[in-house]
Amino acid sequence: MASENNNNNKRVLIIISHPNTENSFNHRLALESQKTLTQGGCEVRVTDLYKLGFHGAGGPVDFTQLSNKENFDYPIEQKNAAENDKFSQQVQKQIDHVKWADVLFFQFPVWWFNVPGILKGWLDRILAYKVFYGGDKSLAGKKWISSVTTEGTDEHYSEGGLFQTTVEQVLQPFNKLTPKFIGAEVLPMHVSYGVNTATDEQKNDLVESLNQHLRNHILDN
Repeated sequence: MASENNNNNKRVLIIISHPNTENSFNHRLALESQKTLTQGGCEVRVTDLYKLGFHGAGGPVDFTQLSNKENFDYPIEQKNAAENDKFSQQVQKQIDHVKWADVLFFQFPVWWFNVPGILKGWLDRILAYKVFYGGDKSLAGKKWISSVTTEGTDEHYSEGGLFQTTVEQVLQPFNKLTPKFIGAEVLPMHVSYGVNTATDEQKNDLVESLNQHLRNHILDN
């Protein structure tokens, strides 16, 4: 489902997933990204999942009315909600944000070699059947970009390192298979390594690295 934007200014939805909503480095990266993108002419919205109290798991609460209360089937209820305007307010608002955006920008820490659970819940609940996939429904025309932080170093996340794999390989289900399945164009991931032990100067460098990454892949394209 391509966005409805007809001008040259991109509309960017930043989805941030970190429980320290006031002081985390992830929030600093999201804020700096918002500034850079806005200064570059983009219109930016921010969805802070923890601050919103977003439910991390899909279920009956996602719907204002069920088509089958006795035998709950999540994709079937998503289809019913899509066709009959039965999504909960929380879910519908996020769906509307996604429809609005040209670019989906995910900011999150890598936890246990995966995305935070609340972000997995966002995928389950918002990328709904018969809204963004199924039949002619998709995210075609939209772009998907991730900025992630790790506790491990770039040496840890290498073929010859401690984990013997890269962050990009670890996050393939999220950053490759999911957007490919729903038709979004994947932009290169930005990784901020070793943030827990980084000095203030190193964190400043990571912020500028992300800003340049956004200039290269969003503002200049």
